[in-house]
Amino acid sequence: MKHKSAKKTVLLSAFCLFTLILQPVITFAWGPTGHRIVAEIASRHLTKKAQKAVQKILGKESLAMCSNWADFIKSDPSYKYASVWHYFDLPENISTFEQARSIMRNDATANAYSVINKMIADLKNPNLSKDKKVFAMRFLVHLIADVHQPMHCGHADDEGGNKIKVKWFGKSTNLHSVWDSDLVEFQKLSYNEYASAIDHPTREQLQAWNSTNPAQWIWESYDLSNKIYKYAEKDKKYGYRYNYDFVDALNSRLLMGGIHLANVLNEIYK
Repeated sequence: MKHKSAKKTVLLSAFCLFTLILQPVITFAWGPTGHRIVAEIASRHLTKKAQKAVQKILGKESLAMCSNWADFIKSDPSYKYASVWHYFDLPENISTFEQARSIMRNDATANAYSVINKMIADLKNPNLSKDKKVFAMRFLVHLIADVHQPMHCGHADDEGGNKIKVKWFGKSTNLHSVWDSDLVEFQKLSYNEYASAIDHPTREQLQAWNSTNPAQWIWESYDLSNKIYKYAEKDKKYGYRYNYDFVDALNSRLLMGGIHLANVLNEIYK
């Protein structure tokens, strides 16, 4: 009996070690909480017509609950083709929106910019099947949030900060992961609490953010990523001070992501 018990312990330990080794490889943009925050904010700014249209497609599944589907399916090899849809990295020497937009428009590959536009077109197509509408809605909700995460629109040569090693309260991680989940989770709020805490845009902000142009959102994230990179050149040990310096930018991107997603859905179903 002791021999069997010891064998089970060894197998369990090996399994846990294997799981820990694999864990850092899996990265989710904004993390589940961040995506749900963006989607929840969007749901609060939908017109009644858009609300009905979304409900007709998703049924009992809320925008918040559908928002992470595009990450969860990464474990399914049949969706491997979609792994490049979650970001749009740019060279680090881009200085104007016009330059960035030109690169996006001339990039023939499938990426966040082209796929967001494709999903919008699909949802506007009255002849699209129900299954394809569900697919398009889930990806649109997810990808609009993705491109508001600055490191999903960072520099191509370091894979949006994935290659930049940093410390988060002493834990080894990378710059991309800090913005994917560490900063959001540090606030210790549920997605509903977080959405309620930051969803107070002024009339001026709503007017300024009245955009349905993915190129503009990607440019804004890229511009913020340059500030994040500059900070990383001076300091790679992050904690309370880093949160203090960037929490406003974090909250702004989450809020803008929600408002922009609502704008797009309201435009589709006007």
